[in-house]
Amino acid sequence: MTEDTHPIDHPVSVEGRTSVDAGGAAAHAHTEVAARPIPDDALIILPVRNVVMFPGTVVPLTVGRERSRAAAQEAVRLERPLGVLLQSKPDVEEPASEDLHWVGSSAAVIRYVTTPDGTHHAIARGLRRFRVLQFLDGWPFPVARVQFIDDPDEVGTEIEGRARALKQRAVEILQLLPQVPEEMVAALQSVDGAAKLADFISGLMDVSAEEKQALLETFDLKARLDKLLELLARRIEVLKVSREIDERTRESITDTNRKHLLREQLRTIQKELGEGDESGADIAELEKAITEARMPEEVEKAARKELKRLERMPEAAGEYSMVRTYLEWLIELPWALDAGAPIDIGEARRILMTITSVSRRSSAASSNTWRCASSIPRAAVRSCASSARPAWARRRSARASRRPPVASSSASASAAFTTRPRFAATGARTSDRCRATSSRASASRGRATA
Repeated sequence: MTEDTHPIDHPVSVEGRTSVDAGGAAAHAHTEVAARPIPDDALIILPVRNVVMFPGTVVPLTVGRERSRAAAQEAVRLERPLGVLLQSKPDVEEPASEDLHWVGSSAAVIRYVTTPDGTHHAIARGLRRFRVLQFLDGWPFPVARVQFIDDPDEVGTEIEGRARALKQRAVEILQLLPQVPEEMVAALQSVDGAAKLADFISGLMDVSAEEKQALLETFDLKARLDKLLELLARRIEVLKVSREIDERTRESITDTNRKHLLREQLRTIQKELGEGDESGADIAELEKAITEARMPEEVEKAARKELKRLERMPEAAGEYSMVRTYLEWLIELPWALDAGAPIDIGEARRILMTITSVSRRSSAASSNTWRCASSIPRAAVRSCASSARPAWARRRSARASRRPPVASSSASASAAFTTRPRFAATGARTSDRCRATSSRASASRGRATA
């Protein structure tokens, strides 16, 4: 059996449930109780899962287990309150005394309904706190002797101040929550008394069942109010942060929609101007090239970011060409090329030594040629240069040498004309010597090259 007791707001599907006649169960329970009545200081116990009932709160319950149905029906028949206890071990199907919390709230069953599908519902209203003193045997449902714990009627200024602050924080939370009905705020404002206010807010708080049980087990009203104030303060901070996040998200979505609308308008304007198709084709081509370049992840991310900037940028902008050139440079880099064969250090050393030796031999040959050329006398070089003149220049010089000297007052000019035939003869001999020296230098250069 997987029956359980849950709030009606959160029903649990039950498998393998057998239909039980409520009248027959009540008659059987009446026979058992008639033999042994329940003591006045005892309560019929209704174990529940994930539900904590506080005094003054109304909670709808779904009664699923056989013993729970018998307990609720007997309480209705005897017009006695139920003792609602939270299970400390929710996975236990038939809880014993050690599987329950020993502090709970007594509750009056306002209404008990059985639906056509066989589900039993009970609407209960919390009455008083109690502590279990002893579990009793002999009934088809749990029974325990209890001690009721009531809050003081008269409170001091410290408790009143805490109650006022608690109500203000509770109203602030309701204002931060979305879609809170006005009736909830009105019901909170109408609660009088610090103890009733604390129990009312404890039943409404969105906290775990264990945290609610800790509040129920706090019998001192001042300590209970302090715990509630702390929980509400933390809840207010959470709701404020949540609202800020929602507002930022909403603003971001609004800004994104605005940018999208502006981009669509820009595309429409470019299309009307005849610029949209060409620009779109260029952007698509660049995007395809980026994909095919197989860039590293970080590089591709940067490239696509720049591509988005380029897409939003008009072609007349001064930065357009720079961004496009940058993207084309990134695309042209050999990101996808293999590293190739590994480098052989020994082979590289051999090639470098070969190049060095050839360079040294070439340097030696060049220095030998220069020394041989520098050993030729300067007069021979000048004679060689004069013999290397064109034929028409040599004929003109010969005619000038045969021409009779012109009278001149300058002794140096006469001397120059009179010494010209001898310089020519000397130049001829020097030319022969220059050709011989050049032949020896050519032979020496040939041997150096070999």
